Amino acid sequence: MWLASAIVGTFWFVGSFLLCGNTSVHIVISMFLRCVPYGKGNPILVRISIADHSPDRRGEHPQQHLAHFAGVLQANSFAGYAELYLDGRVQEAACMAHARRIIHDLHTVRPNAVTEEVLRRIDALYNIEEQIRGKPPDEQHSAHQTQAVPMLDDIKFWFEATFATLSAKSDATKAIRYALNRWPALV
Repeated sequence: MWLASAIVGTFWFVGSFLLCGNTSVHIVISMFLRCVPYGKGNPILVRISIADHSPDRRGEHPQQHLAHFAGVLQANSFAGYAELYLDGRVQEAACMAHARRIIHDLHTVRPNAVTEEVLRRIDALYNIEEQIRGKPPDEQHSAHQTQAVPMLDDIKFWFEATFATLSAKSDATKAIRYALNRWPALV
């Protein structure tokens, strides 16, 4: 455990982007470290994955684990992260995969024109990501600005227009509401 503590203390908060999850798992070991190259031709940048655990899902744990972090935190809608965003030190970035998964699960059970259209639009965004994966950050940023941002604007407009036509209690409404409520963090 001393190695894991040293790794966290030394490297965890060097970067300005952190991806967090809150998955319940059976703990075999409390931490692991895995390094893989990040980006083609750039051996300086390293992606590090560290798994830490908490005994329960109380909101105090994210505040403790991330007390010294400042930057962008990509996480799901777990309420335990909410307090981290209040002072502006940590900026929220939501995950499009979570929003898509809600629609996909609904589409699997009850496919309809709304779920099909949402999946088509989000998959078009994913195609952009596939095309730019591994490219230098400036090329990725340019593609995001010229291709993804207009697509996201269209998706939001479509969500809002469609949301107004659906029953307030429908599952599609709930899925679209999830995305719209998290929209600033999704984009």
